[in-house]
Parts: sequence; C-alpha cells; structure tokens
Amino acid sequence: MLTNDIMDYYSILGVSQYAKYREIKAAYRRLALKYHPDRNSSPFSETTIKIINAAFEVLSDRDKRRQYDEKATSNNISHKKKIKLNRTHLLLLMLIVVIQFILILVIPVVMMNTRMLT
Repeated sequence: MLTNDIMDYYSILGVSQYAKYREIKAAYRRLALKYHPDRNSSPFSETTIKIINAAFEVLSDRDKRRQYDEKATSNNISHKKKIKLNRTHLLLLMLIVVIQFILILVIPVVMMNTRMLT
C-alpha cells in the first residue's frame, strides 16, 4: 500500500507501474477468474473482486490512471516528509538521552574521582 488514503492498484493486479493496457487487462482477467464469487467460495471473494474491479477501472482508463498516479506520487512525497520529521524527532530524543546520561552518571563519577585525588 502506498498510504492509508490510497490503495496500490498496481500491486493488487500484480503489474508494473509502467504496464501497458494489455498486461493490465490480462492480469485483471486472470484475477477475476480466480476470485469471482461464482467460482470462489471464500467469504472474502466478493470484497476481493470489488477491489480488483476498482483497480482495473482506474488503471485501464488513461485519464483516471494519470490522476491516480499523480495522487499516489503526491501522497508518497508527503509520506516521506513525515518520515524525515520523525527522524529529526528521534535524533533530538537521542541527544536528550545522551545529555541526561552525562549529567546523571558521568559528572558525579568525575566529581567523586576528583574528591578522592585531593
């Protein structure tokens, strides 16, 4: 999945982002035959075929596919920004832990050693 907001239709159909219409159609037909509720008795087959149909509907139409790709790209970019922000917070947290370690353990040990020497 790309993010919580958008499904990765390429992964659902098992095709590349650069797949041609024929590849998309072939993948759709293969999955539709496998998961169609008339052929598959799984309780999840109805939901699965709906997802497969949605993926094919978007990826088989040029305009819908272009819009989907644009939205997916913008969601991936914003997701990467969130990851960078989280890394920054992690680095700050690590810095605080190191400073606390120095204040709590290192300084008292140094103070004790200097008292022993005098």
